[in-house]
Amino acid sequence: MNRLNEIEARANAATEGPWAASSGYVESGTATIVECSDPLPFDQVNAEFIAHARTDVPWLLEKVKLRDKALEAVLEMHELAQPITAAYGTQEGGDYCRTCVEDWPCPTVETIHQHLGDDL
Repeated sequence: MNRLNEIEARANAATEGPWAASSGYVESGTATIVECSDPLPFDQVNAEFIAHARTDVPWLLEKVKLRDKALEAVLEMHELAQPITAAYGTQEGGDYCRTCVEDWPCPTVETIHQHLGDDL
């Protein structure tokens, strides 16, 4: 299971939201999610963060899924094409991107993998 799946599983298992922060408590309707008292420091900024996590995390997970689908579609468009006899890019008869018609990997694929931290 990857980290995103683990985060999603925890979010799905948590008490339904939305949550609200209120003087030492984070609550969901009538249920108390977190109660903090001395000696733990509990300030409103932390309470707001905890309360908003209930709706922020699922929203972020959905955005990551949409981003992954978009990147997958772009990478599919920029698939490796088999060597051909005509000159494309700088390698005559070499591997090339079927969309960019440049040497493989094309700048689009290189940039995506670079920013994702992937090795080609």
